[in-house]
Amino acid sequence: FIEVIDLVKVYKMGSLEVQALRGLNLRIDKGDFIAIIGPSGSGKTTLLNILGGLDSPTAGQARIGNSNLNTMNRKDRILFRRETVGHIFQNLNLIPTLTARENIELPLVAAKTSSTNRIERISKLVEILGMDERIDHT
Repeated sequence: FIEVIDLVKVYKMGSLEVQALRGLNLRIDKGDFIAIIGPSGSGKTTLLNILGGLDSPTAGQARIGNSNLNTMNRKDRILFRRETVGHIFQNLNLIPTLTARENIELPLVAAKTSSTNRIERISKLVEILGMDERIDHT
């Protein structure tokens, strides 16, 4: 599950403060499928960045399962991103000279995942994503 209680995010730029999130409450249960929609500047990306461990809230609570995003230090956030969540950025951030398989494998190599575990994990991801025919394409 994902639970957000009174979530606030304020960005400060000198004397200027921008409230990206103002007391957001949200619960998403396991198996739920949702869409986050809204106009530009409404806080969609800010929410996803907080839930993905890329940013931290100014106030309020954010939890994913047993993970309390408010109490995580930098190292905890890195492990959370590596082991719990996945990110697909709007600009993709793929290395164009690598195949899809190599792009998937790269963070696993950086995480010192064994070759056997990498192969197994890539196979599972390819199956889930339905990428069998595209896995070796650049």
